[in-house]
Amino acid sequence: VDLTGWSLSNEDGKKGNLENMATSTKIQAGEYLAVFRLKSKIVLLKRLEMGDTVGYGRQFEISEPTTMAILPVGYSHGYPFSASHRGHCLWRGKRFPIIGRISMDYMAIDLKDTNAQVGDEVTLIGENQGSVIAAEEVAAWAGTIPYEIVTQLSDHLPRLYSV
Repeated sequence: VDLTGWSLSNEDGKKGNLENMATSTKIQAGEYLAVFRLKSKIVLLKRLEMGDTVGYGRQFEISEPTTMAILPVGYSHGYPFSASHRGHCLWRGKRFPIIGRISMDYMAIDLKDTNAQVGDEVTLIGENQGSVIAAEEVAAWAGTIPYEIVTQLSDHLPRLYSV
């Protein structure tokens, strides 16, 4: 898991701030640029059959055969528990749903019938091969505001900075 960030300045040399930049992933001339992304790597893949269940309380039941991926990201890392059953992630530029309840240290995603491999990168917030999940979207899934999504990410997440 890592949180990748950029230090950006706009054309007049003023640094952007969290309020007007970190939550936006819209890249438009003279407007906001993405300043971070939250990404992880697949640690487990498992084939699931119709009727199998996923997550705490076995609340999510598989309706058709699929491949489940486990990511080592959960609410202890600051990803909102309340995004369970609502959120999505990006793998190779395509959206896939989070299934089951988000646990303290893990979440499950439904990768359908893809050729994903353990170690593949998955994006939870930010851009991935032309597709985007903005903090605003995660906030909507969680029933909160984007600022809370950004500020609640754990200090324990590794940060990588680039310009």
